[in-house]
Formats: sequence, structure tokens, C-alpha cells
Amino acid sequence: MKALILTGQNQYSVVSYFLNGIADDLKLLGYDVDFLNVENQTNIDKGLPHICALEQYAFIISFNGVGLGKLSDTHDTLAYAKTNPLYVFCVDNPLHLILRFFGHPVTILCVAQEHVEFMRACGIKAHYFPHAISHNDPAFSSNEDASSEKQYGLKKPNSILFPVSFNDKQAAFNELAPVWKSLGAAIDACANVTDFLQRIGVLPTATSPARTTLNESILRISAVVDRYLRAKEREACLLDFAQREIKLTVVGNNVERYRNVCDFHEYEQSVSFDALRNKFKQFEFVLHQSPGFERGLHERVIHAIAAGTGVIAWNAPFALSAFNNAGAFAHNAPLPNATDALYTNALEVGKKQLMTNHTWKAQLAYVLKEQNTGG
Repeated sequence: MKALILTGQNQYSVVSYFLNGIADDLKLLGYDVDFLNVENQTNIDKGLPHICALEQYAFIISFNGVGLGKLSDTHDTLAYAKTNPLYVFCVDNPLHLILRFFGHPVTILCVAQEHVEFMRACGIKAHYFPHAISHNDPAFSSNEDASSEKQYGLKKPNSILFPVSFNDKQAAFNELAPVWKSLGAAIDACANVTDFLQRIGVLPTATSPARTTLNESILRISAVVDRYLRAKEREACLLDFAQREIKLTVVGNNVERYRNVCDFHEYEQSVSFDALRNKFKQFEFVLHQSPGFERGLHERVIHAIAAGTGVIAWNAPFALSAFNNAGAFAHNAPLPNATDALYTNALEVGKKQLMTNHTWKAQLAYVLKEQNTGG
């Protein structure tokens, strides 16, 4: 059996890491995997001679909806999707990408449960497919801990790493200026864009059905609201730790711009995801602040625990619950030291939990079973 993964450009190489992990775990499930970079026509033309005719693939996975449509006279992925499974792996909120796949016979793999609900409310098939780790990741090797300690030494005491990118709240606010008078109070009352979509009636709530039809205007506004609320929450997180005199090492794309918001913390430029994974091992904790969705996991959580590093959950109850007593700790509770039994035992449990429940292999097996049973 064969599978095809369609790829494009991605930040920090993190998605390449995900997709390579997915390919590795598909091989464990009996699939030979081909990749096709569809970032531009030059890459497509270079790659097509090295892949099969599309009908020879059991299914196709597209990263973020790239490569949907006619790639050449002989390769049309949407024609393929009419009779074969085509999955769109959305590594962020699909509202930013919905115009790529709306109305097409695809299934969306969503990193958060509320994204699944949003897609289904839009009449689109979707599965919950949260961030995970490869079944064969070196973190699961018994030799990995010993080599890590030898290479990186003991974790820095009282050290907290916050891997994020700069989100420009003011820029998003400026884009919302034309609608702020009518929607500003509602936007500021929301914790995330799902709350906003419920508030304006696009999504149902526990007490009321959906009453507003999603259109391109609402979609455009909602995408900016998502960016604004993420930026607002990130700034609040930085300020909260500064007010408690807890210094963070913030690493990511353009994060030095946060000095204008809070100059208390240390800011470092972005590194590759491989380098970031190694950095996890040097810190006592990795801070996780919700990335704009609530009921889903994140690479900050999964890969920190895999690295044997505790996760501080800041207003992220889902992640805290998923790894309660298994490597995740509340931001407003006393934190153990990395040498404490509470810390080391929790991380040991967390690694076992990752191996059992949070591998690409486990998630792919579920999705493919649903496909084969018509679910």
C-alpha cells in the first residue's frame, strides 16, 4: 500500500518534523510514503516524475490544503478525491484555510476538538487529530535520557522556556477598526475565536442553535479576530509572569518586539525545531499558553514532556487535564524542582502516556479505521 503527502513551506521546519513523523508511523502501519512539494510549479514539475499515478495511492494527506486541484495534465488531486480519501491536515484553525477546501470532497484533520465542530457545522467531514510524536521518536529510547543528561547536564534551576512567535495585537486591532464600534465589546469579551463565532451565531452553543450563515465577510473578520485575541492573550501571559517576578526565556520569530510590551523577560531569536527540542532539555519547564484554541494539544506540550521537561499550563485547562500528574503543572500552583520526585515521577508517567496515546501511529490507525468502516 502507498500514501502520498503534499507539502509546502512551513515556519521553523516544525511541520516538516510532523510530516516526517507521520510518514515514519505510516510505514509502521504498512504504507510506503511518497512526498510531493507543491509550494510552486517548479517544485511540482521536479517532483512529479518521482511519484506514482495518483490512483495508485490508498490516500493523500495535504498539509494545510496545499496542492488541491490540477497539478499537471495527469495529476489532479481533487479529481482523485471524488473516489478516494484525501485528508487535509490543518495544523492551525481551519477558518484561515477554509476557502482552499470548502465544497470539495475532503476530510479535515483538526488539532482541536472545537475545530472539528466548526468544520462539521460548515458541512465538512473532520476528525480530531491533535499534535503527536512519532512512535519511533528517540525520546522513547531508554538510552536517550542518559545521553541527554551527559550532553546538556542538569536543567537550569528555576528556568522557564516560552517558545512562541510575536503576534502583533496593534496591527490586528487596526484591521478591526471599521467594525470595532459594533463588535469591539463582543470581541474583547471572548477568550478565543470559537467564543466569537458562537457569540455572533455562526456556531451553536449549549443553549442556542446557529443563526448566522458564514460568509466571506464574516470569515475575513473572524480570521483577524483570531489573530487579535491570540496576541492579546500572549501579552497578558508575559505581563502576568513579570508581575510575579518570574523571568521567562522567550524564543521565537520576532519576539524581541515584545520588549515594547514587557522588557522584564529575556528574548531570543527563533531556532529550528530540532534545536528547540534540544533546548527543551536544558530548562526546568516549558510554558504553554493556549495558541488560540482550547480543546487540543500543542507541540510545546508534547515535545517538552517527551524531552523529560515539565510543562506549565497558563490558562490552558485542556492541556493541564490531559497531562495531570503526567508532566503538566498549573501556572498558579507551587512548582516542584526538576530534582524532586514529584517532577521526575510525573515526567516518567507522561512519557508512557505519550507512547500509548499520543503517537501519530495511534491517531492514524484510528482515522484509517474510520475510513475503512465508513465512519
